[in-house]
Amino acid sequence: MNNLFSEWLAHEKIETDFENLETQKLAELFKCFYVSMRQQNGTRYGKSAHINIRAGINRHLISPPFDKQMNIARDRDFQSANQVFIGCLRKLRQSESDTEKLYTSGCIGTHTPTALLKEVFVDLGLHFACRGREGFSELKKTLYIVNQDENGIKYVVASCNESEKTITVQKGHAFRRKKLLCGQSQMMTCSR
Repeated sequence: MNNLFSEWLAHEKIETDFENLETQKLAELFKCFYVSMRQQNGTRYGKSAHINIRAGINRHLISPPFDKQMNIARDRDFQSANQVFIGCLRKLRQSESDTEKLYTSGCIGTHTPTALLKEVFVDLGLHFACRGREGFSELKKTLYIVNQDENGIKYVVASCNESEKTITVQKGHAFRRKKLLCGQSQMMTCSR
C-alpha cells in the first residue's frame, strides 16, 4: 500500500521518502492523495480499498525501521486529511450511475403512478433525509416550500424560521434547512 503512495508521490514529482516528512506536510500530502487515488485504468477504488490503502500506509509508518508514534486514521494532526478521506468515501456512495440505473430500469419515473411515487420517495430521501428512511412517516407538505430562482427554475427547500437552523418534527428528527431539491429547465424525466 505504501508503494501506491510512493508511486503517487513520484508521479507528482515529490520526494518519495515520505517516512521522514513532518506530520503537517504528510497530512497535506494525504489530502491530495486521497482525492486523486485511482486504479491504473483511471477508475476509483472502492470503499474497502480506500480503507485498506490508508491502513497499509499507517502500518508501514508504525513498523520498523520507522517506528513512528502516529496513527494517520485517528491522530488530531491528520484530522483535516481524514475529513477529505471521509468526503471521498461519501462521494463513492453517491454514484450517479445508481440513479441512472433506477431511471433506465423503469423502477422510477413518471410513466406509471407507482413509478412516480417511487421517484418522489427517492428524491425526498436523496435531498432531505438525514438518516435513511428515519422520519419519513412524519414528513408533511407544510415542511417544504417551492421557490423560484432568477432564471425561472423552481426548487424545493425545507421551510423553517430564519432563526432556526433545522426543522424538528415528531420524535426529534432534524432536517437541515440548506438541503434543496432543484428543478431543471428541460428535465429529461419530466413529462411536461
